Order: sequence, then structure tokens, then C-alpha cells
Amino acid sequence: MQWSPTRREFLAGAAVGGVGVGDFSWTNATDAVPDHLLAPRGSVEWSVGTGDGPAAVSRFSARDRLYVRTPGGVRALGPDGAERWRFEVDSGDPESLVETYAAETDGATETLYVETRRGLAAIDAADGSVRWRYGDDDGRRHVDVSLATAETVFLSENGLTALDAEDGTERWRFEPDGPVWLSSQFHEGTLYVGTIRGGFYALDAAGGEVRWRTALEASGDDGPYVLAAGTSDGVAFAWNSSESVLAAFDADDGSPRWTVATNAAPTGFPGTVRKSTVYIADGSVLRARSAASGTVRWRYDAGEAVANWPRFADETMYVGAAGGVHAVSTTDGTRCWTFDTRTDAAAVVAGVDDGTVFVDSRTDALYGLDARSGRLRWRFPYSGESTWPPEVRNGIAYFGTESGTVYAVSGPDGPTPLYDAARVATGPFGVAAGGLLAGGALAAAYRRRKRANAPPPEPTAFADFERETLVAESPKKELFRARTPAGGRVALARLAPDVLAPEAFAAAVEAWAGLDCEGVLEVRQWGTEPRPWVAAEWAAGGSLADRAGKLPLTEIGRVVADVAEIVHLVRREEVTHGRLVPGNVLFTGGAARVADWRLAAALRDPPAGYVLPEGDSDSALADVYRLGALAFDVLVGETPPAGGVSPTGDAVKDPKAGLPDELVAVLSRALASDPDDRYDSALKFADAVRWATSDRA
Repeated sequence: MQWSPTRREFLAGAAVGGVGVGDFSWTNATDAVPDHLLAPRGSVEWSVGTGDGPAAVSRFSARDRLYVRTPGGVRALGPDGAERWRFEVDSGDPESLVETYAAETDGATETLYVETRRGLAAIDAADGSVRWRYGDDDGRRHVDVSLATAETVFLSENGLTALDAEDGTERWRFEPDGPVWLSSQFHEGTLYVGTIRGGFYALDAAGGEVRWRTALEASGDDGPYVLAAGTSDGVAFAWNSSESVLAAFDADDGSPRWTVATNAAPTGFPGTVRKSTVYIADGSVLRARSAASGTVRWRYDAGEAVANWPRFADETMYVGAAGGVHAVSTTDGTRCWTFDTRTDAAAVVAGVDDGTVFVDSRTDALYGLDARSGRLRWRFPYSGESTWPPEVRNGIAYFGTESGTVYAVSGPDGPTPLYDAARVATGPFGVAAGGLLAGGALAAAYRRRKRANAPPPEPTAFADFERETLVAESPKKELFRARTPAGGRVALARLAPDVLAPEAFAAAVEAWAGLDCEGVLEVRQWGTEPRPWVAAEWAAGGSLADRAGKLPLTEIGRVVADVAEIVHLVRREEVTHGRLVPGNVLFTGGAARVADWRLAAALRDPPAGYVLPEGDSDSALADVYRLGALAFDVLVGETPPAGGVSPTGDAVKDPKAGLPDELVAVLSRALASDPDDRYDSALKFADAVRWATSDRA
């Protein structure tokens, strides 16, 4: 059977004004539709199957060797994918990858340290030969490499052991107050070590003598797990994993400098120390603090949980989050751009090379983004999941998957005129310069296809779902977080008895479920027994009603513009919402979604300020008024005056709003009592709102 795109996939790229349908707080210059059907596909330079369980690319050395870890050992591949050498190790677990560590000399990886079931093996990076072994003569011996430098390998084994990198002989041994916690830090001859008993040590790396020691406190009886987090500007940092507290100490004598408590999960250090600055992720918030004093230099809210692996290029930090990527100025924390992967998986920025940001969304695809603008350059979907963030070198990303395949992926080989033309047509400049024509032509081309891939869901049994948590409740409806029989998460709304006749409910939900347009919250299943219910896409980001008070004006403007474009797109399906309020605008994966099409109107009457002055209507001018009421509601904090506003906009100039004159004019026109005085389409209203709330205005 020949594959045919669903209408959702096609209109994701063809919709006029499609820019920002999923942007909510995500973009200054995001690609119109990241999952565009016509987006260029990354080129596979080569792929290799290891046949040895999962595979992970752990390092690419200056010797042009790519080291691939598997449960059966480690292999060195050349940049062409050809195997250079192999060192076999039995990990004892077919799903567990062998652990390796590398030490560099003059930028080249000379030695690769491989943990075995009986100790440690030092492997020559050039040919894979064994330089020396540690622990094999003593039988089974568990060791963890805490840190490896060009001169010394530091092992965690009932304390800390320092081995000579040249021949593996023991240099010194140190027993702290407990086992070493994760990795250590090395700076100018000093080794900084944390333990699972709360100890934080500065040791002389050459001889193992204690230069100073301090202890971190925990609220419980057990000592906290302490991780050496880095050094900068004469300060050594310790991360108290048990309490999610970062503590700063004088690197010379261990005297305390400053501490900061976070709400981060009790894991490894959720941050990076770089150039006199400590970057700390605290849930969705990223803070840049002075390394010397701990003073907050700037704060950035990503809106979703931030990943722990930022990448830097020039004065920009690129960081992944749940469902997207953020480019943030390291100077003042302002947003440069964001990109939405449209999945709930955490996006990991693998590297920045030659103007391209490489992003791995694990369960979804590998992306190549323009480092300056955030535009999607290419996308490479792959099956399964990646096992480790890709290694990036010379414009190529190397990564392994759980199925054991290693890929080398780069951007497309040649120009992509079809994608470029479609992107221009759907962007803001395309709309202004004839994008309406281009978008209409694309949509017409799609209508000649058979809509075979996205039939509306059929009614089913309510008992198929496992209810987990009651999220919201009203006299007419209960909303639960629920699980499908396959384990997927959905939002399950159940109506109270006799609130709405089954026939009226079915008509409303069928209209909603039949929409296959970008920006519509998807209906997964629905039914009328034992009473009307509907299961929809789970929106982990909450609603606009919840978040409006926390968003700056520019972000609210983008959300309202996105919603207006969704309304414009759905109108092509001859469907209107009927009762669009902030609670119907939801966020998933950073993208704006509109829910309750026709159902909200069937359930309840609109607030007085949302009632059309001309009476009930489903015209395009009615769409503009309802969108204006939505914007007024979230910007002013109350519903607009009944009957619309005068052309002078006096009602909008309420001092509680403090809105700029440009935005007052936009709202006044959208809420005009006379329909002829309004914008003649939701799309034009979207353009006006976006401009009036932008920095350019």
C-alpha cells in the first residue's frame, strides 16, 4: 500500500499562518512546523549493526576513532564506519553497556579505560592492545573510574585509589568517610571528591594528602550524597544530592562561600560550571549565578522541565527541555529562539557544529537546527531509542540505538527547494506576500488525496480506561488523568448525569473528533455509556488560564496569535469553536492546543463579555470578536464589557491593564460593536496581535 500523509501532517505545513501554531512561549524564529511533511531528511553517511545488544557512542577522539560500547565490549570505528579494533568484555548482563573512560594528551585520546568484571583494562587507543590491567590477579574486583587524566586514573573502590596512567601501578590510596559519590573534579593539581556520607574533600592529586575537608548536612539521619560539581574563580562546588542544595567553598582552604537550595530532583548535579558562571536548572527555570558570590545574574523560564546537558557556542547556550530546545543568551538570559519537537520526550542538545545545532529527541528523531535562527534544517527519524547523546564531529552526528545500530547522520546532500518554498509560503512573510495563495494550493492538492490514515475515533467503553487522578471538578463535569489499556496517558472528561443529551453530546464530539488540523487537541476515544465521556490528548503544560499571569506580554501575544491561526485553520473545515475561553487553550510539549470544539458551547453559555453584540453567529467576524474577548480576558484579567467596545477603546484603557497603545488599538478593533469595524479574518487578527506585542512594536 502506498503511504499517504494524514490531513494533520499535510496541513501542518500547508496552513496559512502556520507559523507559531505550537509556539506558545517557545519562539522568536521557530520553524513553521517542525514535523513538516516536506522537511528535508538527514543523510545517512553509514550505519553499522553491532549484533551485540544495545550500542552507545561514547567518544570521538582526535585520532579519528569512534568508540562504541556494547554489552560485549568496546569497538573502535573509523569515520567511515569501518572497524579498526575490538576489545571484548563480558558485562554479565546482555542489556548493560560496558563502561569506558578516556584520557587525552594534547587533545588526542591515547588511552581508553574499560571496566571489566575483574578490574580495569587500559587499552591503547591506536590499535586496541592492552597496555596494562589492574585487579585481574585478585579475581573478581569491582572498580569504578571516578576520573582519568593524562597522568593518573582515580578509582573508587572502598575509598579512592590513584593509578599511574603509564603502567597502572598504585600511586596512593585514600579512605574518606564513605564511598565516593559519582565522579570527581580535577583542577590545578587538586582533586575534589564527594562521598555518600556528606564529606567533601580537596586532595593533593600527586600524593593523596588532604588539603582540606568539610561536611554537608542532611535533614535525615543518613549523611547526604555529595557530588563534586566543578570549580571556577577560586571556588569549589559541591552538590548535595539528598537535599538538592549547591554549596560553594573557597578552593584554597574550604571555607564556605555561599549556598543555594533548589527544588530539583534528588539526582546528579543539574547544572554546569563555565566561565565564572554556574548555570543551575531548577525544574523549568534556569538560573545563571556568579561563581564567586552566588548572585543571580539572570533567570530564564523554559515552561517545561530543563535537561541537564547544555551546549555553548559563542555567547549562546543551547539547552533541551521536555518537548523542545531553547537558545538563550549567556549575557543576559534573553531568549534567542526556541524549537518545538512536538513530543513529550526530553530533547537533548548533542552539539553545535558549523552553524548547526544537533538535537536528539530519543524516541522521535534527530534534528538539525540553524544555530542563529532555530529554523529546522533537516530531520532524521529512526526506530527505537538512542542509548546516549550523539557525538558530533565535522557536521556529522554519530549515535547508537537500543537495537544495536550505529548511525552517522549529516544534513541533506543538496538543496531542498520544495521544503524551502513551502516554509516561505507558511511563514509570516509568505502570508504577507501571497502565502494565502500558496497555502490554498497546497491544501487543495491534499484534498485530492484519500483521507485514509486518520479516521475519527469510534465510540467505545468507558471501562477500558484506568482512572488515576481527579484533576478538576465542576457540577457538570469531572476531569481525570487516566491510562489507556496500552499504557498511554489521556485526559478523561466525564459528564454528570443528565447534563447533556447523548445525541447532543455525540454531535458535538463527532465534530471535534473529526478535525484533523494542526493545533486541535486530539480526541483519542469517546462514548455515551454509562454516561457521556471523552478521552483526549493529555496536556501536561496546563491551560492558558493557569499560566497567563506568569507570562510576559510578548508570550501572551504569541499564544493568542497561535490560537487565532488555529481558529482560522479549523474554519476551513466549516467548524467553529463556540465558546473559546482561556481554559480551553492547553499546552502540550510546549505547543498550544485548543480543546472542547463545539462541546464547550453545548455544555454552558458564554460569559457576558464573550456574547456577540450582533447575536449568535458562526461567521468569520464572530471568530474575531471571540478571539478579542479571549485576548482581553488574559491581558486585562477580566472579561470585556458586554456589548463590545467603542472604536476609541476606552474600556481597554483600564489602568489595571497598562497595555501599550498599539495593543489597545488591536483589541478595540477586534471587540468593535459593529462587525464591519472588526478585522475581517482571524488570520489578520493574529498578525496584528503578534506585531502589537512584539519588541518591534
